[in-house]
Amino acid sequence: MLVNMSDEVLQHLQIDVRKPASVADLGCGVGTVARYAARKFPQAKITGITIIDYQIEKGNSFICKEGLQKNISLVKDNFENLQFAEETFTHLYALESACHANGADKELFIQEMARVLKTGGRFCIADGFLKQNKKPPRLFTYLYKKIIKFWAVPGFANIHDFESKLKGYGLQDIQVKEISL
Repeated sequence: MLVNMSDEVLQHLQIDVRKPASVADLGCGVGTVARYAARKFPQAKITGITIIDYQIEKGNSFICKEGLQKNISLVKDNFENLQFAEETFTHLYALESACHANGADKELFIQEMARVLKTGGRFCIADGFLKQNKKPPRLFTYLYKKIIKFWAVPGFANIHDFESKLKGYGLQDIQVKEISL
């Protein structure tokens, strides 16, 4: 399932295997997707971003074991307040990590993503989103509260508000695609 999701995300990024690319994995965990991407796109330099020291340590051990040190670096940084310069990356992705950003509309996450993405760059986010603007049924609300508690996320963004914020930060050609079916 992770391979299929990774392929879906990487396909949408349209990384050219023949050209250098600077790619950011926002919320990389132990770098599983970054390692997969590095093998598919050997010309790419991938920066995995996480706030958790253990993930960097464990991820670096996997990267060394797989001989991918030249392609991937894991850094401790906060994707809501990145230490990178504007327009650093040609490609960005966030696979099941944007939900960990603060705020109902994930604005700080979007603001930073837009800031560090090069003009004309591509991004892809695969995550859980709320799809409706109307008040959900009580059972849904109950289950939603349980999910965010046990997954340790502040909440899922409403996809319509999220898309609006993306546009508000100048991102263009936005496609929202349902892939969970």
